[in-house]
Order: sequence, then structure tokens, then C-alpha cells
Amino acid sequence: MTNKENENEKTYKNELSGEAEVNETENKEQGLEELLSASGSDEVLIKKHNLVYENKEEAVGSVLGVELEVTNISDSLIGAALFEAAFFDEEGNLLNTGNYKLINWPSNYSRTIRIPCSAESTDRIKNYQVKLIKTATAPKPTVADSEKLNILKHKLIEACEEPGLKSPAGVEIAVRNAFQRTIATVVFEAEFFDIEGNVVSTIKHYEFEIKPGFSRSIFISSEVEELNIVKSYDVRIKRITTTDLEKVQLRWKKIETNENGEEEIAGAVKNISDDISDAVIFATFFDRENENIGTKTTILKDIEPGSVRQFQFNFKPQPGDKVVTCVMNVGDLTE
Repeated sequence: MTNKENENEKTYKNELSGEAEVNETENKEQGLEELLSASGSDEVLIKKHNLVYENKEEAVGSVLGVELEVTNISDSLIGAALFEAAFFDEEGNLLNTGNYKLINWPSNYSRTIRIPCSAESTDRIKNYQVKLIKTATAPKPTVADSEKLNILKHKLIEACEEPGLKSPAGVEIAVRNAFQRTIATVVFEAEFFDIEGNVVSTIKHYEFEIKPGFSRSIFISSEVEELNIVKSYDVRIKRITTTDLEKVQLRWKKIETNENGEEEIAGAVKNISDDISDAVIFATFFDRENENIGTKTTILKDIEPGSVRQFQFNFKPQPGDKVVTCVMNVGDLTE
């Protein structure tokens, strides 16, 4: 922002503040009680405020509430602003309260709002106090960088509700491997926020095999399918594993029970490193109560760089046991 723009903005805010002071002075000159007050903040200016009656023109009858003209004098959009009004009789006794939430409020934008009061004792209301309880907004969209993985750009992708194209909101990120070796696995954790800065979805996302110097566009999907809910995000890299530690990756697996009651396990691994590597497949079997009912390993030797090796083996559970889930991992072979 230029110096002239700063001066113009300061002048505009000073003018608004001046108008608000004049209105406050007018209220006092008209003999209204000191309780007729409304307080804003550095972000919110309350220019005018007054009671609203059933007969608005003559200002008589039961009180409907208090009306305010408010302006967002901050430099950014306010996601939500919560106002609260307390209503009193002429002796200063509290009769009731009301509140109003203003959302999606652009910078330098004025709004007229009305905070209602309940029907009880509205004919006895003579005074009020209005306070700005809080303001909230979504944080700035951020994606953390890393020495090994650079973030080139990122943007919010809105949810889609068109028939046949339904998809949740998410974030699209362009990344580049800035390391001298292949990144085997990178784990992202993404938090998605609504317009008030509340977390509406938390996602863990995995990417595999990013070659040195190569770029990739990835999409991290939230769990929010409704339109206009997700307004920002914070994405962090939780872990990066290179081929120094992770040379062979599991690419697919399949488990079937044969007619003899054995579990037939099949799958494939890929050597993503630059060297010939050996690997051990670890399979752990669990029953419906998530109890470990057995393990099985198989060894794959001399897997060429960039090549895929298939495997197959059987597991026979003990009598009375039934395999419900199987967890498989790949490890290095040490001799």
C-alpha cells in the first residue's frame, strides 16, 4: 500500500470516528442516560446506535431492539463479529439481553444491524449497553516449506455439488523435490478452516516416489462437501523419508481365503532406489477383536532399481481363529 493510500485510509477512519463522536454528543444533548452506549474496537467502529420502537417514526410503543450502524475499519475481511446488547429500565435494572452475529464482513464496509430483545418487559426498556464481544476470521492459507521438498504454489479448491461431479473442498499444491535422492514417502497434515477460523476437517495425506528435481501437483481433499464452508487451510509436512531409509515400497496386495481355510497373500513391491536391493515382507494377521493371531514373512532378493517384483505366500490360522484384517510392511534385509 502506498503512502498516499495509507493517508487516505487514515483520513477515512478519522472521519468515521468523528461522526461517531458527534452522534454520541447528540445523544447526551438530547438528555439520554449514560447507559445509552455502544463500544467497538480497533477493528470495528460503531457510528450510530439507537432504540427501535414499534412506532418507529414517533419513537413510542414497545422496544423491538437496538439498531446500529457499524463499519469494518480493519485492513481485512472479518469472518464473524458478535455483538451483545443489554437492556435496562429507567432505574438501571437489567431486563434482558440479545445478540447478533455479523459474518463475511469486508474491509471498509458499513452495515446496519438490529439486535433484538425478547418480548418480556419491552415496554419498560429505556436504556441499553452494546458491546462487541469478539471478532474472528479464517487464518491466512499456508503450506510449510522444507529443505527437501519445496512448495511452488498452492490454492483452495472449492467443493462441487454438480450432479456427477460432487467433490469435497481441498487444497491443490505444486511441490518439487529439492533433494539429491528420491523422496520415498512424504506425509502431509492439513487443517481446513471455516470463515470464523474453526477447524472443520483434519486430514493426513501421503505421497510416494518423487524423483530428484521433479515437480508434482497434488490434491489434499477435506471431508467437507458443502459449498462455502472451507475458507482456508494450514498444511504441514510431518515426515519425509528418502530412499536412504526406504528403498522398496509395497505397491499392491490381495488376500483371499482358499478352500483349505488358508489365507493366500499376493502382492508386488517396487525398488525405488538407485541400487539393487533386498526386502522382507512382514504380514501380521488379526481377528475381529483386533487380536494378533499370527505373522508371516517372505524374503525378496536382488530387486533391480526401478523394477517391480511380485510375491505370493500362504498363512494357515490356528483352529478357531479367523483372519479379519492383515497389516503388511516392507523392511530391509540385514545379514
